[in-house]
Amino acid sequence: FDFVCCGFDGEMADFISQMSQLWHQHNGTQLAKVAMAHRPPNEPPETEGTDMAGLLQTHCRCQYLGARSDVNELREAYLLREKTIHMLLPTGKTGLLCLGSEFLLPLLKRFLLQLRDLALLCDGSSKEDDG
Repeated sequence: FDFVCCGFDGEMADFISQMSQLWHQHNGTQLAKVAMAHRPPNEPPETEGTDMAGLLQTHCRCQYLGARSDVNELREAYLLREKTIHMLLPTGKTGLLCLGSEFLLPLLKRFLLQLRDLALLCDGSSKEDDG
């Protein structure tokens, strides 16, 4: 997979470049750690891309919104995390996780754990709004 920094500059381009390097080294554990530690300072734009660059952009948007306290933003982060999981799973036309890319399993594991955490945050936030 080639990582294209489609018009990104600064921090986002650096992040994509670092992830690309880890991808080519097949260093899944470090790739997962770097991905989950990344918190963009500004809200990344939405994307419909299903390649690795699209996954990373969707991931960054999820990370940004998941760090917010607004329940609607948390719900959007949950939906985005679901989207990134589906982008990794080998189903349909997409599926970045395939034979030869098992090193992405730690990333999938982190995405699934964060999905659970976001669900708990959304549930807690909606109970606070109701109460």
